[in-house]
Amino acid sequence: MNFLNILEYLKVGGSGDFGFLEVITLLFAFLYLFALLFIGIYVYLSLAFTAIAKKNKLDHPGIAWIPSFGPKIIAFKISKMHWWPWLLYVPLFLSWILILFNPLLGYFFYIPGSLALAAFFIIWDWKMFESVNKPGWWALTVLFLPLYLVFVGIAAWSDKKKISESKSRNELNSRKNKPNLRKKVK
Repeated sequence: MNFLNILEYLKVGGSGDFGFLEVITLLFAFLYLFALLFIGIYVYLSLAFTAIAKKNKLDHPGIAWIPSFGPKIIAFKISKMHWWPWLLYVPLFLSWILILFNPLLGYFFYIPGSLALAAFFIIWDWKMFESVNKPGWWALTVLFLPLYLVFVGIAAWSDKKKISESKSRNELNSRKNKPNLRKKVK
């Protein structure tokens, strides 16, 4: 049996029907398009988060190019929050090992851990958007990726500058120093 006979054997249908090779070719075409889309989104987000990091004068804006973690590290550094939410990755990694041996127990750790980590990601993004004078609620659009990509691009490449530290401190101090005009009830 030569190679051409094997190809004829694998081809199930005639004209109009999809054979085995056509289905495999179609799957690889979709896989190729998905890979191109994924790489495009990765490059776009890396460029955008690098621009946001430069607006906020971070020391190493190139961290945004670390796959998966880079943009979240930038958002974390801009938000100036505690480091301990990164520990939520530990149960996520361990849950993948548990899923191999006991899927129910693995998902018991994976689902709450991933929800808690997603909440911190949204909080970090919220503070990051506010640091470049954009509405914090834009962070909630991460649930709808195309809109999130647009808002991250606007935040990265818009002309408005970051609020200076002195201006924001003066505003906070002026709010604290206002006299309380409410009458005390005795």
